[in-house]
Amino acid sequence: MCQAHTRLAATMLLALGSLATAADAVRAEAVVVAATAPGYTAGQQLGTDPITVPDGATLVFLLKTGQAVTVRGPYEGPPPAATGDAGNRFDRLTRLGGTDQAEIGGTRSLSAIGNVTRNLPLDLYLATDRGRYPVYRPGEPIRLVLQTNRDAHTYCWLKDTRRRVVPLFPNTAAEAQPLRGGLTLRLPGAGQAGVAVEQAFNKAELRCMARTAPLEPDLVQSFLAADGRALAGPLASRLEAALAGSGNGASRNVVLAQLVLKVSQQ
Repeated sequence: MCQAHTRLAATMLLALGSLATAADAVRAEAVVVAATAPGYTAGQQLGTDPITVPDGATLVFLLKTGQAVTVRGPYEGPPPAATGDAGNRFDRLTRLGGTDQAEIGGTRSLSAIGNVTRNLPLDLYLATDRGRYPVYRPGEPIRLVLQTNRDAHTYCWLKDTRRRVVPLFPNTAAEAQPLRGGLTLRLPGAGQAGVAVEQAFNKAELRCMARTAPLEPDLVQSFLAADGRALAGPLASRLEAALAGSGNGASRNVVLAQLVLKVSQQ
């Protein structure tokens, strides 16, 4: 197993030798393995330019030494170097004993990067168009920003002060398909009005859950049919049960992200 992971890591590092040969080409210093930070996706090459990882997001990249670095937001600055801590499991799987870029050469393999990404715990970034501490006025639409680090079925809803559960996403059969890892999703989509804020949404919990396996078909259908309305009590209870059964994000294949919504009259 360790040999297989080492081969995968070696193939990932080939990306660092595949830059254009033009004189003004930027030398790659790292390759992104997985990201929930908007603007980054697996296989993307990083140079020395500053990176931005917002609060609540993560960026995992592989250095040409074979070491993996995880950056947790908020962070803005140059890509940090490895800390030298070999205790991280992913770092141990990908470490190649100081292999130098000059010894690797070759071409990029996104499939190899994808194989290693699937071994990472599922991660989810959630924000709004008002940031991660959103304040809305009544009547304004709630707009979400989502990104998973690997492919996952994703569901978002509000649980307001009346204990109502109001689905926000998905709204269509296409949206009910797995969200592609590394894709920044901004909701509602084109032509969709979204859910308008009510005063009852003040201090509501805005929740998004990502899972490798979908929810039960009738529960998914209840999201698609909601159209801004709260779920019936039994369906809301089943959604809560599904969330509780996942260990509140403790599983490698289920994760929960949550914000608190505020409603201002001004």
